[in-house]
Amino acid sequence: MRLNHSAKGIARTALCMAFVVLWLSCGCVNCEGQQREGLEVRRKALFIVRILEFVEWPAAGTRKPLEFCVVGDSFLTFAMAESVRGATIRERKVELRSVSRGEQLKGCEAVYFSGQIRGPLSKWLAKVDPAPVLTFGETDEFLKSGGLVQLVCENDRMRFQVNLNAVRESHLHIDARLLELAGRGRAERELGNR
Repeated sequence: MRLNHSAKGIARTALCMAFVVLWLSCGCVNCEGQQREGLEVRRKALFIVRILEFVEWPAAGTRKPLEFCVVGDSFLTFAMAESVRGATIRERKVELRSVSRGEQLKGCEAVYFSGQIRGPLSKWLAKVDPAPVLTFGETDEFLKSGGLVQLVCENDRMRFQVNLNAVRESHLHIDARLLELAGRGRAERELGNR
């Protein structure tokens, strides 16, 4: 049977989709831990998007997209892409980039550093632009290293902590309501964590 080019493309796409569906179903049916991890990543992505809504960059009013970069976690990049598809943050579309080298951080306005980054966190943070950049992380040393927002998953709940000194130095305006939630430890309820 001879297929024309468009039929070959359709057949190839259908085969790829079938493979992905099979891989996903086989990989997760017997692996509750993987399902839980996937749920945690989706929650984290939604949580980050909600936090972004409470932040104002000094160049307010700009229409250029908000550059959000993810370092060291391709699953979070995918989950973030799903979470921000078609969404706007303060009337700005969000553009997502996966970063594997420090030089690629140039132009990022928000950066998520996963616990899977290569090299010392302090060296990565030093490569972030001096311009106002909102940084997220998940490791215990993240706030001590100068990061702004640390995400913590505890007992199937997502919460966050904020480094107030780093926020002041960043020249970002973070809504007082968000800072109050971080201080009270009520963030998971108020930001829609379920």
